[in-house]
Amino acid sequence: MSIPIRFPFAYKADIATDRGVFDGRILVDVVEADIPSMTASECPVAMTWRTYGEFHRPGEKSAGEGKPMIVRHREGRYYIPLQSLEEGKYHKAEDLPGRGRHDYGAEGNKGLANLYDRLAPGGEEKNRALREWFAGKFRRQPVEDDILRRSKSDREARKAEALDVVSRLAIVDGIVHIQVSEPKLAVDTCYFNHRRDMPHGVSSCPLVAVFVGEGRFGARLPHLGSRTLDAKPETLVVAIDELDDLLAEYETAGVPVLMNFDSLEFDPSLPISVDRDINRRWRAIGEVVQRFAGDVMALSDAQLQAWCRLRRVSSMREHEVTREDLDTVYDDLVGLCASIDYKDRDRARLLEMTEWWNDAPISIGLEAGGNRARI
Repeated sequence: MSIPIRFPFAYKADIATDRGVFDGRILVDVVEADIPSMTASECPVAMTWRTYGEFHRPGEKSAGEGKPMIVRHREGRYYIPLQSLEEGKYHKAEDLPGRGRHDYGAEGNKGLANLYDRLAPGGEEKNRALREWFAGKFRRQPVEDDILRRSKSDREARKAEALDVVSRLAIVDGIVHIQVSEPKLAVDTCYFNHRRDMPHGVSSCPLVAVFVGEGRFGARLPHLGSRTLDAKPETLVVAIDELDDLLAEYETAGVPVLMNFDSLEFDPSLPISVDRDINRRWRAIGEVVQRFAGDVMALSDAQLQAWCRLRRVSSMREHEVTREDLDTVYDDLVGLCASIDYKDRDRARLLEMTEWWNDAPISIGLEAGGNRARI
C-alpha cells in the first residue's frame, strides 16, 4: 500500500515571462511520489534507547527522564519516526503535503515546515519560502506553464534533494518515518572544565553516542552541535553490538568515558555490517578528498586522476564500501598525502596510514590528545 503526496521544494532562478524578466526569484515547485505505508508488524521495532542532554559515566544514572528513541527495520532498511514540534508527538500521514488540508497552495502546518529545515539542504532563504508556502502566505509566483525561460537556476539540484528526501519517507501505522543509516556508535572527544565524576585534572575524554547518520568524514554529530566526524585516531565508528567490548577496551586502558544514552536494546538478529576498520579508512579517504578539493586545478594530471579515484570511493554510500574498494586506492591516498607541505602538521598524521592501513585491528587511539587520562 502507498500514499500519494506532492512534496514541495524551493529553488532560485532568473526567469522570463510575458510580464517581464525577474532576476533571483525564489520559486516553489513540487515533486509527486507514492510513499509506502506499512503496519507495525510489517516494520517492527528493532532497536530502542534513551538519549540525554547531559553526559554520564557508563553504569551511572542519567539526569532526567531522557528522550526515548525508536528504530524500526524492514528488508535491510532502518526507519525512525519524525518528531513534530510538540514534545513527544510525531508527524502523521495526514500532515504530508498533498494530503487533505496540505494540498498545493492551501494553508499549511508550521511543524511540518520546520521539518523541511532539517531535511532540505536548500538554505535559509529557500526554507523560509517553504514555511510561507505551508502557511499559505507565499507571495504570488508564475506557474510553471507561464515561465518562458529559466537561467542561473538551481532547480534541478533542489528537485534532486527533494526526491532524495521523498525516497526515504515511509508511513508506519499512520506515523511518518524517515530512513536512516544503520545505527552505530560514534566516539569523539568531549571537552569540559571540571566534572566531579572525572579524575582530577582531566579535561577531555571519549564520548560514546548512538549515531544514525552515515559514518562518513564530515558527517555532523547532532549530539555535539556543529562538530563533525573527522579521521583522527581517537574518533571511532563502531558497530552497535560492540558496545560492551568498546567500554571494556577503555576500562582496561584506564581511560574514563562519557555517554549520552542508556537502556540500549536491539534485536540480535539484525544484519549488522558496520566495521570500524573499514570505516576509519573510508573517513581518511574523505579527509584527503576534501583537503585537495579546493586546489584540484593546481594538481598534476597524475595527482588529479588519483584524486578522482579517491573521490569516487569517498562518495559511495556507507553500506556499499568494501575493504577491496579502499585498498584499490591506497597508493593514490599515500601519494597525495606525501605531496602535502612538510610544514603542515596534518601531514605526519595522514602519512601514519602507512603504518596502520594494512595492520588489524584499529585500536581505540589512546595516544591521541585528550585521551591520555588515567583513572
